[in-house]
Amino acid sequence: MDALSVSIGNVHILTKGKSPVNIETLERIQAEVGVPLVIHGGTGFPAEAAGEVIKRGVAKFNFGTALKQAYLSAIREKLAAYKEPMNPHFFLGMGGDQDILVAGRQAVKNRTKELILNYGYAGRLLRAK
Repeated sequence: MDALSVSIGNVHILTKGKSPVNIETLERIQAEVGVPLVIHGGTGFPAEAAGEVIKRGVAKFNFGTALKQAYLSAIREKLAAYKEPMNPHFFLGMGGDQDILVAGRQAVKNRTKELILNYGYAGRLLRAK
């Protein structure tokens, strides 16, 4: 499936805050192309604008920064309990409650579910054309 990534005010790698969205620009782009549109810089994209841009052809949001922030935050939280000379194996690769990799993966899952709900994709099945 072909898609086009567009910039309509969204900012790639925005680490905090929200970016303004230009719906007029999106409408002009959509009128010229016949493919689904993608928003890179979804982390700073205002959730309240999601419905409007989805109606105008946006089929995908990329939230890399938000997911990486969630992952690192969970790892940092778990790793704070590690003090040398403790056994490091419980913190890395054992799969238990202290494992930072498990915590990171779970944080990404949780953040992804939250974003799906906030951006209006819950319960929707999207298929490639």
